[in-house]
Formats: sequence, structure tokens, C-alpha cells
Amino acid sequence: MTSSNVVDHKSRRYRALHEAGHCVAALLSGADVEFLELFPEGGGRCRVNRSGDTQQGRLIACGGYAVEFILYRSGRLMLPTGAKLTDKDFINLGMANAWDDKKSFFGADHGGDAKSWPLEMDSEFMTFGWKQVVPLLTPMMPAIEAIANQLDAQTTLSGEEARAIVAQHNGG
Repeated sequence: MTSSNVVDHKSRRYRALHEAGHCVAALLSGADVEFLELFPEGGGRCRVNRSGDTQQGRLIACGGYAVEFILYRSGRLMLPTGAKLTDKDFINLGMANAWDDKKSFFGADHGGDAKSWPLEMDSEFMTFGWKQVVPLLTPMMPAIEAIANQLDAQTTLSGEEARAIVAQHNGG
């Protein structure tokens, strides 16, 4: 594995990959992506128009987490020191990063003032991601990487640009 394959969990690249995961999950589930953007202060968003059912919304909500899991499982997700994350580190990081995504997944904010979600809800979110979204996105990692590269370079990416990248990597 080369150093260019390693992703620091606090990096802009990491945020771009997370948003690209939402984007590709949306496109594969039949939703329309308006745009993706990275915020200067951290974070980002993927604006999606969907007309599907709850399942479609859940697939999209788990897209960012699924990409993080794929990176972690492949040994590419690292701490800023270059050290590998432990399972506990990854779960804590993944659930913290998925705060807004879990609101979309469950339809409401169940974190409350305690700033932590009920463990059974975190477990449901992670399990859905592992079982439903990781298998969907794993073969699409070249497209996800390409979208993230362009998003990282430009800060914003149109839905049209994202669709063209997915089509190029998906044989169409």
C-alpha cells in the first residue's frame, strides 16, 4: 500500500470520500444528485432529490459511513500519526461522523442533549451499512475515488459531473 492510498481521518480527502459515498449511493438507488460541496470549516454535504421509499433514504444516509468502513476494512484509514485505528476507534469515529446521517436514517435526532445516540440505534445504523450499503459501494470505489478527487480539487461538484464520473466507471 502506498502512502497515497492512506487516508487521514481528519483530512479534507476523508470528507470528500464520505460525501462521494452519499452521492454514489444516491445515484445507484435512483435518486438525483444536485451537487456536492466541502465546507471550509470542515464537513460537507451532498444535496439529493429523492422520490423513493424509506429504504432509498436509508441507503443514501449510510453511503458516507459505508465508504469509511470500506477504507477502514482495507487498512487505508489512519490516525494523523499514521497509526492504524482500532475497532473501537473506528466505531467511535464512524458514529461521530454519522451524526447528521443518523438523523436522516431514523427521521429524527435521537442524540439529544447527551450528544450520544442510543447504542441500539448506532448498532442498527452500522449493521444496515455493513449488510446493505457496503456490498453496493465496494465495486464502485473507483468512481467514488474519482468523485472525491474532483470534489477535493474543486470544493463543489455538480450532480451532472458526478453522474458523468459514475457512468464512465460503470461502463456507460
